[in-house]
Amino acid sequence: MPTLSIQVNRGLVTSRDPTLLEEGELSQAADCEYRPNNPALWKVSGRTEINSTPESETIKGLTYCEFDAAADKIVVHVGTTYRTSSAVTSGASFSNLVTGLTGGSTLVTAYLANKFYLFNGVDRGYELSSDGTTMLHGMLENTAAPVDGNNGSGTGYTLSTGSTVTYWVEERVKSGSSILKRNAALSTTVATVTGTGILIKPAITRPAQVNSDATHWALFGTATNSTFPTGAEIAEVVIGTETIEDTRTGTNPSLPTGTIYELLSVTVLTATSNVPRNGVPPISSIAEIYEDSLILNDKNDLSKIWYSWPYTPHKIPLQNFIDFPRSDEVTNIKTLGGVLIVLLRDSVWRIHYLPRPEDATFSRETVKEELEGAHGCVGPYAACTYGYGDGNKLAYVSRYGLMVTNGNQWDILSADLDWDNTFNVSQLSKAVLVNNPAKFRLEMLAPSSNSTVNDVCYFFHYHPSHIKADGPSFRSKVTGPIHRPATCATIMFSEGRKFALQGHSNGSVYLGDSGNTEPVGSLSMTIRTGDLALGGTGGLGKVVRMWCHHQAHPNQDATLLHVSRNEGQDDYTKAQIIDLDRRENSQMDWPGLAESFQLGFENSDTSGSVCLDYFMAEVLQEGDI
Repeated sequence: MPTLSIQVNRGLVTSRDPTLLEEGELSQAADCEYRPNNPALWKVSGRTEINSTPESETIKGLTYCEFDAAADKIVVHVGTTYRTSSAVTSGASFSNLVTGLTGGSTLVTAYLANKFYLFNGVDRGYELSSDGTTMLHGMLENTAAPVDGNNGSGTGYTLSTGSTVTYWVEERVKSGSSILKRNAALSTTVATVTGTGILIKPAITRPAQVNSDATHWALFGTATNSTFPTGAEIAEVVIGTETIEDTRTGTNPSLPTGTIYELLSVTVLTATSNVPRNGVPPISSIAEIYEDSLILNDKNDLSKIWYSWPYTPHKIPLQNFIDFPRSDEVTNIKTLGGVLIVLLRDSVWRIHYLPRPEDATFSRETVKEELEGAHGCVGPYAACTYGYGDGNKLAYVSRYGLMVTNGNQWDILSADLDWDNTFNVSQLSKAVLVNNPAKFRLEMLAPSSNSTVNDVCYFFHYHPSHIKADGPSFRSKVTGPIHRPATCATIMFSEGRKFALQGHSNGSVYLGDSGNTEPVGSLSMTIRTGDLALGGTGGLGKVVRMWCHHQAHPNQDATLLHVSRNEGQDDYTKAQIIDLDRRENSQMDWPGLAESFQLGFENSDTSGSVCLDYFMAEVLQEGDI
């Protein structure tokens, strides 16, 4: 009497009918996971709340900030506030970091030179330093010109009839003697003095303060008959001092002796232009670092990205942008190896390098190349990089599936899922994708087919032992749905290892894979094989006995299911509860005669993990019955 081993080692497949599944493929694999170098299925662990008191509103954004030589932090976005806690796995206590935000529905960050830059798509960005202090990202440009009072107390200078000197101001934020950031003037925010051949004593009064955090301002001026923005600093004073006198003397003064005004000189084709280096950063919902520059999208021009001067994230010159097709919009940006991948709603582009003014010709067109023209990314949380020894890859959620690229080719990771019937595609912009390296898997949070919130999670297991050998090298096994809902997620390093954190609409931050219970739902390990035609297509087979091999889980049990199917008849389901106290083949006497069979395993106990290794069935085919 032949004995058939029925494996559970090839993951969930819903894109094909259960009658078409191959050996080891499953029609259901809920609330379970694969572990490295193990073909068995394990029930997923639950989550524990890390904040001792839930926040009063939805956790809209969540990030982990790892600093050099300083305590790491967790930052959450709730309501109109950024709040922070030390990076711990329990007992986290959040306090206000930034208040008075307009709102926004996300929180994204980028790290450069031991500082984090925080953006939510509505408010101006913030810089977070390792000491826990924050500063607005960049500065607003001037909106008005200074005023020349010609009432100075010094010697003054003579300006020939018809000659000109131009003045403008620069607001600054300083710490001690260091200038942390500056703002920019425009050609429309300058004051020009025209000479009449007589002595003048220019005393320049700044316009109304534009930047609330400015601590100082400086006056700049041109040489006689030069024009903005070619000038140099005349003097600097604290922001509360409103007037600076130009103390140059003689006739038709030359360039002031102070620091030259910061410019970017760019040649496009044959035309050279000078623009202020300290442009206004855009309002952004996406941030990344590439070639030591801060890369941002622009919520006011969705088809464009901006980039800062290297190592100076507050300096974003007016020339430093790359644009994409106007009919598309940037949804995510990620660095992948030596290239920058810009993900748009309907396409994916590769940036080979950032145009610099020292280039022979400043060209935005030659640095970009379309990688994929149909399957873009759905949102700012919906992409992450990962790898397992054969080069980094970028996975991203599109409207049509979970895609993957190595920067040269792309493929689909979710081919085993019936995508349209698994997720609410119209709500996928809320999807969250993170790489959990401790578990060798991608975790995708998304709205299920009838939901408008992220109520389910699917695992894509990328450890080499779980790559599907009959597909491309990045095709991985899938398990899910995992009933651990969340609005946002991040990966935190603590206590010598990495943990997955998830934020929830109830104000809690949860530590993934912690404990046996799920605080906002229930975990029910549910496994179903495909339909097994043990007697061949159209023939009859008989299951005489069945075994389930499992690991030892004291004081727990499981329900085994056996479904028999015959043409023109209702399905017959038989269930039996088995004891999991020992690691063994648990037997179930199961006489049955049918054209096809389906086997199942269920466990919803909260007292610990459970492992199913495989099924075995003693079968007879039609001629032997």
